[in-house]
Amino acid sequence: MIVWFATIAAAQDLPCSVPLTRFDVRTMSEHSSDAIARDDALSHRRLFDELVSRTSCLDHPIDPDAWASLLLDEALVRKATGGDWERPLDTAMNAFPALDLPPFLRDVYSPLPRPTPSGLTIPDDAALFVDGVLVRAVPILSGDHVVQVWRAGNLRSAFLEDGDQVPADWLTPAEKEVVEVVREEVAFVPYAHGMIGGGVGPTLGRQMVQNPAEFLGGQEQYGGSLTVSASGLVPVAGPGSVFWDADLAVLVPSVRRGTTDEFNVDRVGWLPQAWVGGAAMFEELTVGVGAGFATLLRYEGEEPVVTWLPQPHVLLGVLQGRRDFEVSAGVSPAALHGRVRAGALLADPGSATMRLGVDTQLGLGWFTEGSPEDATSAELDRVRRATDLQWTLLGRLDVAWGRDR
Repeated sequence: MIVWFATIAAAQDLPCSVPLTRFDVRTMSEHSSDAIARDDALSHRRLFDELVSRTSCLDHPIDPDAWASLLLDEALVRKATGGDWERPLDTAMNAFPALDLPPFLRDVYSPLPRPTPSGLTIPDDAALFVDGVLVRAVPILSGDHVVQVWRAGNLRSAFLEDGDQVPADWLTPAEKEVVEVVREEVAFVPYAHGMIGGGVGPTLGRQMVQNPAEFLGGQEQYGGSLTVSASGLVPVAGPGSVFWDADLAVLVPSVRRGTTDEFNVDRVGWLPQAWVGGAAMFEELTVGVGAGFATLLRYEGEEPVVTWLPQPHVLLGVLQGRRDFEVSAGVSPAALHGRVRAGALLADPGSATMRLGVDTQLGLGWFTEGSPEDATSAELDRVRRATDLQWTLLGRLDVAWGRDR
């Protein structure tokens, strides 16, 4: 006992040279209870005053049961000496309601009114403990209390008595951290990308002749088309790029009504087209100008003839995330062509990602042609003027490559 008090006395010289641990508080509580059992009020007083003087050295939220036991002992001493015993006992019961009171004290104890909220706000980055109990609001206190605030990794503790309140500077709102965000300008770098795949859908062909005749008559064609295609963009310098686009349409056997107004079944036909040119590639927009050829199917009598039509070609494409859209067209004195296609990736862009889309194409050609008899006569102005139309609508399934940048 003498050695333990000598240690406490040394700690009193430098209150926080040694932290007040949970073991220390429980030891004080046990020794205080032993002192009360021996009617040694002086030893209890020394222990209680030691805890009060070193409250700021607590390294933990004080244990409510150990603190309540010390307050009970303090209430017993004050009652025996005619002091204010009700407030320390009420604090003990609020901190640890399971505290075991002696029968003579239980019979005369009446709980005091509970503390009311002060209206002060506990900062979001702080935790407030009153007598070891975590509270959600700052109370108006009376009597003896240990108050503690855990904030920014530090614990601050104080002993309050006779109406002292939680220190206001403990509850100062935290300064808002100002984070300066420097926006990094990320320059778009053109990248190679494209797609390869195919589609299937209906096709419609019409040959409309000003003055139909056997060698150049009106035709109607209804059938289907299987198309394989590939297209892409490759950067060269800055936004400057090269584009290409190539299709091979296979006209499956189709029903045709010709010059005799009878329906016929045509054999398989092949209609290729290809385009190449320069483009300016931006983050979401591509503009290109080039040239190439389209093909149309026309009929001389009942014989289908593939007509090759050189054409200029311009395109405008938009690419946003998974979605893409492109419109292209070209016109010359002999023909025009146009195309619209749109689609979306079936997954997030990757080095190779499946794409589902639609594609519609329109081709028109104008031409004049004389009969074989006209070629051997003097009446060469007897020619036939005709317009040839080919329209196709495709549902497409492709593999898009290079879209992961």
